[in-house]
Amino acid sequence: MANLHLSHKLPWGSLSEAFEVDRRPHLRDPKNLNPPNKLMLRRTDLPPHPNTSVEDEHPQWKVIKHFAHVLTAQVAEFRETDSWRDVKEEALENEPPLTNPNDVKALRLRFDLTTWSSFNNHACLPERESVLLGYIQLNLMLLDDKKWRPVFHHGSHNSWFSLAFEQLRGEYDNGHPNWLSETIQGAFEQLPEDGGVDLNRKDYYRTPFTMRPLDVTVAGILREHTKELFRVMYRSPALEEEEIAESIARGFDVWFSEVSDMVE
Repeated sequence: MANLHLSHKLPWGSLSEAFEVDRRPHLRDPKNLNPPNKLMLRRTDLPPHPNTSVEDEHPQWKVIKHFAHVLTAQVAEFRETDSWRDVKEEALENEPPLTNPNDVKALRLRFDLTTWSSFNNHACLPERESVLLGYIQLNLMLLDDKKWRPVFHHGSHNSWFSLAFEQLRGEYDNGHPNWLSETIQGAFEQLPEDGGVDLNRKDYYRTPFTMRPLDVTVAGILREHTKELFRVMYRSPALEEEEIAESIARGFDVWFSEVSDMVE
């Protein structure tokens, strides 16, 4: 846990444990349109009554709401105490040093995701979603790479997981800007051209890149990138707690996931 961003504040373990992963081929899906490694709601967390709404009572929703509450508080705290030390150091380290107030202002403004001027493509995640989900996904991989890597890379066709990773790398119309995306490129490697990409897959998006094995170097890249994404979060217009919770629930397919029937 010490290697996760704000591990002493954010309940990463609870968020991860709220889900289990079904790695079985789906017998009711003979065409394999929804591959294995699908997130499942934990069977022990069934609502107490069939008529109970997921939004009101389902423990996954409660876990997500609690996580969103704590994350909102942390973003607000960092926003209030932000000294912009990293920007000041970058300005001084530039060759030549940036002393013009307008240049320093530009360095600060780039952290505001509303200034990224990305094309409004509804097939892509809005930047506020890709920053939030990317931040969460990277930390969950640092927590439990074995569990989360297959989900984030081979989730069901309606999940946002692989799309968030692609936008972290700067791909597509709403991809993150170069100054941010270039810092995570070293964590990915290109798949071989011959047989590396299954062009018959039914995913909406395909990419010839995959994340490298989580060794010390890659883990360090992911940790540093989570810090940068968090800076974007507290230097951009604040999201309401409910907006964060709903974005996480949609990103993790909570409303569409099945309840696991796996043996405990």
